[in-house]
Amino acid sequence: AASSGYEQYVSNAETQVASAFETCQGFDWPAEATWLQDRETASSDSKPEVDLDQKKFYEGDFMCALLDMVESMIVRHYDVNLQLTSILAKLAVLPHPHVHEYLLNPTIPLAGGHGTPINLDSQASSSFYAPRTLYCSIRKVLSKARLKAQKVQNLKENFLACKKTLMGSFDSTTPEANESQHGMVPNEFDALNLPDDEAKLLDALIILEEFCKELAAIAFVKYHVASVVR
Repeated sequence: AASSGYEQYVSNAETQVASAFETCQGFDWPAEATWLQDRETASSDSKPEVDLDQKKFYEGDFMCALLDMVESMIVRHYDVNLQLTSILAKLAVLPHPHVHEYLLNPTIPLAGGHGTPINLDSQASSSFYAPRTLYCSIRKVLSKARLKAQKVQNLKENFLACKKTLMGSFDSTTPEANESQHGMVPNEFDALNLPDDEAKLLDALIILEEFCKELAAIAFVKYHVASVVR
């Protein structure tokens, strides 16, 4: 069986995380994330019913744009998705505890939010905004991909063929490999003669698969580096 490539991601993450920790050493960032409840002052004792719903989480315009793009990866071009995941991976490497929790912790609690509007009732005209994380957006795009993939003939065979085409010539020992996100070569779907929408779906799934390995490697390395630093 061919290697999953995870070991290479761990090796790359070790270099990237060590460099990020060194670069950010003088930023005086907190060592651990603190939750909203932990930051309540003594004055809150006079207000025992603190309404956390009024303290809405807002992901910010920059993260909003990135998460919107994640959720639409299956309709975007290959090179755009590569650049998107590259930016998110660089952010995930940062040693700020809140950035780490937001991008790499799938169970992080968020109060309220201004993310994706969700209708609880299809008949209702109103909607509320659910807080988003990278994990939530990845799950959302995969749900969309699952529905779209049901219409693709020979999905498994085409997926494997596309993956082999994209990654078959990749040599992880070359300097060029470290400069190429996820070790894939763009514009090689043409040889498979797939419809444009199917090609976008398949390349997005391949990129997401590799991106999840990359995020797992970053989380793994950051945990061990932080343990040594402490």
